[in-house]
Amino acid sequence: MKRHLDIYLYNSDMSTDYGNIYDQVHKNFQKILVDDENSSIRLNHVNILGNLIDHNFDSFFVSNQDSVQPTTFEKIQKKKNLTWVWILMSVLILLFLIAAGIALVLYRRRRSKIIHEIKRKRGNTVISQLESGNLDESRKDLFVDIKNLEIDFETIIGKGSTSTVYCGKLKGPAPIQKTSGSFETQKFVDCKVVIKIGNDFDQNSVEKFLAEIDAARKIGFEKNISCLLGWTFFREIPSLIFEPVDWNLLEWTRNYRKKKENFPEKIILKIFWQICSGMEKVASVGLIHRDLASRNILLTRTFEAKIADFGLCSTCDETFIYKAGLEKKLPIRWLSMEALTERVFSEFSDVWSFGILCHEVFSFGQIPYCNVEIGDLVDFLKSGKRLERLENIPENFWKIMESCWREERIERPTFSQLKGEIGIILETENENYGYLSYQDEALSKDITE
Repeated sequence: MKRHLDIYLYNSDMSTDYGNIYDQVHKNFQKILVDDENSSIRLNHVNILGNLIDHNFDSFFVSNQDSVQPTTFEKIQKKKNLTWVWILMSVLILLFLIAAGIALVLYRRRRSKIIHEIKRKRGNTVISQLESGNLDESRKDLFVDIKNLEIDFETIIGKGSTSTVYCGKLKGPAPIQKTSGSFETQKFVDCKVVIKIGNDFDQNSVEKFLAEIDAARKIGFEKNISCLLGWTFFREIPSLIFEPVDWNLLEWTRNYRKKKENFPEKIILKIFWQICSGMEKVASVGLIHRDLASRNILLTRTFEAKIADFGLCSTCDETFIYKAGLEKKLPIRWLSMEALTERVFSEFSDVWSFGILCHEVFSFGQIPYCNVEIGDLVDFLKSGKRLERLENIPENFWKIMESCWREERIERPTFSQLKGEIGIILETENENYGYLSYQDEALSKDITE
């Protein structure tokens, strides 16, 4: 026996348009009535109660022979809403996939652009010069296969006119482990590194690249000198690999200027002490740095200071001096009197630069002699004038700085003497000055704030 369904529709509208009532009800109820073999006739008849209009049903009832059950259009609307939810989710997923695809394409384009720009600038001289006998066995033993190096081009920790420094990761042991023989280098395995990639490779740049390798080999491992872990060719671009650091001294001091705060004197004195300790090692192996400035002092989060950038480093002769040619680009405002006038360099010219570095720090990263034109600097110094004392420079340390700028180089202190004098100042504040106190919790907290 087939069931008959009675449809009762109620409407508050006073309109009397009945023409499409049946079609409208049939269209809507097809969506909610269940098909079965006993329901071939879905709509038996329509009982109109009140005045109805096609699209303005307030409610309706569906009944069979035995019962009358109230139903509303909410059932239909619920199914419609669920459909829209699925459609919306599908659209959002599609948009996410499109955005991810665009981001990947942009990343690859940017990476390709960086590589292309570096290769464009380097010229065609690099490989020929580095492979034509310049890389002897003592340099080749620091070589790292590029397959063992991951370079993060999105994380730049330093950029200059001649090179860009990226973060990265080294797979396996660093070559320095074999060449140094130091126990402290055994930690450099599967480690984070920084990669210095040159921007411009003319003859001068190649010489600086080789000078860094040679200086690293001659110095060996020294805790206050940035450790060269190795070098590699990145798509024919010579690149240097160093131990990881967090920032340089110049950035750190300028950060205090932005915060309008004075840095702790104890921390600065310990950094200066470490610089002297590192430079003492440099001088002991007959090297002259020639570019000692706050930008080339790297810092870790535990306040370990590390001297970096030995690209201008040179070897002194038996008289402990080096006479430079005219082709080198040098940091004029950090040079000593004899370096400016005679192009003569020695440990004492590095000592002069150390005094300038100290003034940089106390001035929160201000350029030395900022009110003096480069062309007037020699006359300025010959007249006996020097950088002025700042209010935050302690009296006892100012005397040390002044001693670094004596006109006669042999009257200046050595780095060993400077290390001792700064140590005496520190000793008055804390008997345990030096490297072991860098782990002090208060100091670590200060640098991370």
